[in-house]
Amino acid sequence: RAPRSFRPAAGQHAREAQEMVDTEGGPDTKNDALGATGLPSSTSGRFKLFQLFMLLLTVLFLFLLPVWSRVFNGWFDVYGTLCVTPAELLTCGNGEIYLDIAKRLGRIHNGTFVGCACEQGIFGDHACAVGQRRFSVSYYISTAPGTGAMAAFTAWPILSSWMHGVGNREFFLAQCSSAVHRTSVAY
Repeated sequence: RAPRSFRPAAGQHAREAQEMVDTEGGPDTKNDALGATGLPSSTSGRFKLFQLFMLLLTVLFLFLLPVWSRVFNGWFDVYGTLCVTPAELLTCGNGEIYLDIAKRLGRIHNGTFVGCACEQGIFGDHACAVGQRRFSVSYYISTAPGTGAMAAFTAWPILSSWMHGVGNREFFLAQCSSAVHRTSVAY
């Protein structure tokens, strides 16, 4: 004779899972102080304030990229060291002649007018969008220091969204349907 297969009654898996949560404790019980993620369930107020501060710095960094380009490329005088492309070879996206810009801004090195091509300088050149039709965040951070700065400024806001999620847990749980089981990822 062939063995009979066991088929649980409808809803039995859900009841067993609920019993397991009730007896072993879930992430919302007092037995589990670290929660399901292994992180403290509530972060300190100072850490939340730090994360908010870093989010504001990230927004300032992004909105002021043209200013950072002007300040850092000019302050460190990268024209002739990091930016070595002859100005005659560069084209602006708006049709302006880069040689005229280099003359106006005094970007001369060893008797030749120079400018920043793609991936040259500390940030992308603020004078004109070289080789592109318009300025963008990716244009300014296309250099190695620009990419590093972007990573440094956005690391903490990304960590914050990983730790706290993208929404308000208390609001979400109040709106959560009772049909969603406590062991579900959607809970």
